[in-house]
Amino acid sequence: MSPVARTSRNSVDIFNSSADTLAENPFGSELAQLEEVQEDLTDAVRGAEADQDTIYMAKCGFAKFDASDYLSEIHHLLYDVFLAEETVWI
Repeated sequence: MSPVARTSRNSVDIFNSSADTLAENPFGSELAQLEEVQEDLTDAVRGAEADQDTIYMAKCGFAKFDASDYLSEIHHLLYDVFLAEETVWI
């Protein structure tokens, strides 16, 4: 009885989906279509949730800030707390 030939695979190869692996699969084209539909639906759901969040925040009088807005608001506080002391060289 001859030994079974094993092919070694890298874990990165296992989780990467490439066109070659889809072409080898008998359902490759269907899987590709399903992935496209899934991406479209995910984007649509995220967009709808973001719109609802924005509407709710506006209705409640809340403001929407991103990280740069927040940092610009607290920059002077950080400076006063952490950089107020004079640097001393030893």
